[in-house]
Amino acid sequence: MRQKASGTEHRMAQHGTTLTELLLAVALMALLTAMALPSFSGLVQKDRLTQTSERLYRDLTHARAQAIQRGQPVALVAHPAGWDHGWTVFVDTNHNRQRETGESLLRDAPALPPGFALSTNAGIGRAIGYRGDGRSERPNGGLQMGTWLLCDGGGTATPGHAVTLVVSATGRARISPSSDHLDGSPC
Repeated sequence: MRQKASGTEHRMAQHGTTLTELLLAVALMALLTAMALPSFSGLVQKDRLTQTSERLYRDLTHARAQAIQRGQPVALVAHPAGWDHGWTVFVDTNHNRQRETGESLLRDAPALPPGFALSTNAGIGRAIGYRGDGRSERPNGGLQMGTWLLCDGGGTATPGHAVTLVVSATGRARISPSSDHLDGSPC
């Protein structure tokens, strides 16, 4: 570019990037994004597993807290189609683990995200009940404790693809921090 100033011509310096430099920068960003995407999807899947396990944990602790607060039995029962399809929390005045007329609904949890699976051991089965003092018990009055296994669709019960939730003899729930229950078995 030339500019005439008082009878003489001066060249002005040009600043900026060329189209080639811009295309090279875009291609490099696309390559780096493509390399980072698989690890990001793993992070998203792990976050979904954490959120889902915390949802069940919150409902277990809510059921226990409501039993203590109300001084009445409260049950957390699987959907008729299974734990994968959600669960309900309700006041279970007759201890039969079935919501009937007059029993207050406290929570109704939606189904798990697609691909997730939730199973229990024999200690839990299809329901857990809490007495008015917060202890978990079977319908016959016996002690109830057990575990849930939540899998994210990875196919096996391994760390990063599965989480266990444990209810102790006192009725307290916890998300298991160890991999003791994650033996690589199919989910």
